[in-house]
Amino acid sequence: MRKSVFSSIILAAVLAAPAVAETMRIEVGNAEIGTDSATGQPIITLTLKPESKAAFGDFTRHHVGKQVTVRVGTTPISSPIILEPIVEGQIAISGQLTPESARALIDLITAAGGVLEVDGADK
Repeated sequence: MRKSVFSSIILAAVLAAPAVAETMRIEVGNAEIGTDSATGQPIITLTLKPESKAAFGDFTRHHVGKQVTVRVGTTPISSPIILEPIVEGQIAISGQLTPESARALIDLITAAGGVLEVDGADK
C-alpha cells in the first residue's frame, strides 16, 4: 500500500511539473523578401546553413503540433505552431508584414550574424 501511494505521489508530481523549454540555435545563410502568392503580402524566406538544416529538421520533427518562438537575441520575431517537420532548411515568415517591416526584420537578422534561437516546450 505504501509503495502504491508513493508511486502515485511521484506520478502526480511529474504530471504537474512545468514544461521544460528547449532552445536551439540555428544559422541563416540567406534571407530574402518575396510576395505570398495567395495574399499578395510580403513574406520573408530564410534559408538555413547546411549545418543547421538537419538539426532544425530534427527539432521540428519533435515539435509537430506545438508552438515555438523564434527569436533574434531577446527579440521574438515569430511564434508559429509547427504543422509538419521542416526538413528542407527553409523557413517562411508571413503575417502582418509591410515591405518596410520585412526589410527591418531582415536587417535585424543580418545584424545578429544570421543567428536565430528557437524555443520549444517539452514535457
